[in-house]
Parts: sequence; C-alpha cells; structure tokens
Amino acid sequence: MLATGVRAAAEALTATVRNPLLRTPLALLIDDSCPVVNLGWHWIKSRHDWRTRLHPGTEPSGWERFHDKLSTMESTVPADFVREWGEWCGEQGIRGKFSMVPFPAGVGRIDQSFPGHSERELREWLSVTREIIQPNFDITPGASADEAGVNITTKFPAANFTLTLSRAAKRLRLGGNELREVKSIRDFRSGTFMAEGGRTHVAFDLADGNTAMHAAFT
Repeated sequence: MLATGVRAAAEALTATVRNPLLRTPLALLIDDSCPVVNLGWHWIKSRHDWRTRLHPGTEPSGWERFHDKLSTMESTVPADFVREWGEWCGEQGIRGKFSMVPFPAGVGRIDQSFPGHSERELREWLSVTREIIQPNFDITPGASADEAGVNITTKFPAANFTLTLSRAAKRLRLGGNELREVKSIRDFRSGTFMAEGGRTHVAFDLADGNTAMHAAFT
C-alpha cells in the first residue's frame, strides 16, 4: 500500500522548466550604430544641399526642416558618450547585439579615417568598442538595403572613368566627396552622376590605388 501511495503521488506531480530565477531574458539590439559620425547631421546637410541644388523653391520635409539649426548640432558622436553607455550596460548585466556601419554617411571607411573628423576620436571609439562593448555584445557590421559601396583597385589611372549601377541613386560620394547629379547627357562629365531608366551612370577621374564610392538610394 505504501508503494502504491508513493506512485500515485508521483503521477499527480508535474514539473515545468522555467527561466532561470523566474526572470525573462532579454537582448538589446543596437542596429546600425555610426562610430564618430552623427548620421542625422550629415543626412540633414546632404538632403538640404541636394534639394536646393536640384529642386530649388521646394519646401523641406522631415528632418531637413532643421537644416537651419545644424550649427547648434554636433556632427560627431563622442567616444565618451559610448563609453558611459557601455559601462552602464555592463553594470546592469545587459547583453545583445551591436552593429556598426562600416562606411557611415559616405564620409569614410571605419578601418581608415573620416575626413573632417578627429582621427583620435575614431581610435577612441574603436577602443571602447573592443574593451567595453564587445564583452557583452556581439559586434556585427551594419548595412542598409538603401545604401551600397563600391571599391575599385587599379594600377592604371583613367580620366572620365564611367560606371553604371543597376539601381537609381539619390546621392553618391566618392572618397568622401559628394558628386553632383545632372539630368542630361549634355551635362554628364567627370565628377557627376545621372540616374535614368532605373540605373545610375557615374563618371569620375580614377586614380591609381584604392577608390571607394558610396551610393544612397533613398
């Protein structure tokens, strides 16, 4: 009778595996972080320059409405800000994913430099990422379907080098410098690009070595 009673009690018991300490684990995803470069500042400036050059007389929309306040905005995201945030995450036990845009705003490559920005700030950013953020976050490259990069390596410089991209671009940067958009083949020359028929034609003077081009499609 005793054995039967024990068996009956065991059959009436159910066991459910729960989260550790009854807590729900969460992961924090930081997507498309831009080291050093304040993407908002650069987007507003690029969008305003593009609209006033090609669509004069039209009204700005969205973030571009703040173009007259760019002088009060920082164009740089300081490494100290990232350090403070990363240390706070470590203290709170927060983990997750941290992606970094390798060519933010078309300004420059993360493994080289950002023209117009402090090289020391970039070194600090990368140091903070390795030492403070990486122990708690997976570091991944961030990319957007609305942006693309083209890298060209050659030993032979060429004048009026011309490429055709398979999508229509809104903005193009070459080595950190923005190219001018034209609407007619008569104005198409080195240092310009022209979008037509869902494609983009780009012309520039190709230097020997490495040339980086960045295209934005929105």
